[in-house]
Amino acid sequence: MCFLCQNPEAKTLQTLTSLICCYCPNLTRLPLISALTSLNCYGCRNLTQLPSLPVLTSLNCSRCSSLTQLPLMPALTYLDCAQCPNLTHLPKWLSTLTRFYCAECSNLTQLPSLPALIELNCSGCPNLTQLPSMPALTVLYCRQCPGLTQLPEILALTSLNCSRCPGLTQLPSLPVLTCLDCNQCLNLKQLPDIPFLTELNCAGCRNLIQLPELPILTFLNCAGCTWLYCSPGPWLFPPNPDYEQNVRQLLYLQTWFRRWARLKQMQRWVRSEEFNAWYYSPGQPGQLRSEKRWRISCVKRPREDEESGVRKRSRYEPEGLEADL
Repeated sequence: MCFLCQNPEAKTLQTLTSLICCYCPNLTRLPLISALTSLNCYGCRNLTQLPSLPVLTSLNCSRCSSLTQLPLMPALTYLDCAQCPNLTHLPKWLSTLTRFYCAECSNLTQLPSLPALIELNCSGCPNLTQLPSMPALTVLYCRQCPGLTQLPEILALTSLNCSRCPGLTQLPSLPVLTCLDCNQCLNLKQLPDIPFLTELNCAGCRNLIQLPELPILTFLNCAGCTWLYCSPGPWLFPPNPDYEQNVRQLLYLQTWFRRWARLKQMQRWVRSEEFNAWYYSPGQPGQLRSEKRWRISCVKRPREDEESGVRKRSRYEPEGLEADL
């Protein structure tokens, strides 16, 4: 048992400004430490409540599975409450937050207004149906949120990961976005004009038909986009004059490797005991061939001695056969 669990009301705690009490299974509550500015209680699975901390600016309470609500912390700018399954709603005083991580909060249904937020990670929240207005947001991770059907217009957003969100059919205007990952968004049909986009991963977007003009794009992954038509862009030009020849060579190599693999597989099978047991079993080619060799050797004609001219009887020829011949 740690010092904090044994002495929750110790006077020495009142002067603390930073507290780290990760993975403390006996910790059920924290004392009021009015001077505390940073708190990390990661993995305290039996922690059920937190005190009101008026000057706290950074809080990490992720994997606190018994935590159901957050108290008033008006100065908070950093909050990580990821993997808190019993956290169903968040208070409205989070307007000072600049970085917020609530990934895999399975029962979280909505987020409050976050006007100062710069970075948000709400991935893996299946019951989250919408996001609030966040005008200052620059980085957004909302992957694996099947309940999301649309995203708000965020003009300052530069990086967006909304992969595996089957409810999304379109994206809002994103004028300064530079990195977009929307892979496995099965119902996404089109992308808006994103003139500053440099990286795009839209793999597995089967209903995506056409991409907009992306003049400065440097990375594109569109594997599995069976209906996608790419308009001319710098990632397609200048054309490679050896493209057709390279494709033919790759197909030839593919065919060669497949035949080589089959041959190696056949060789291993021929050397196996299973093959020998079958090949030399009754009625199979191995035994029939052996019997044929034996018959031919039995009826082989006797040889004549080169010097005397006398025929020599084969060792397989029975006695008395010479007279009949």
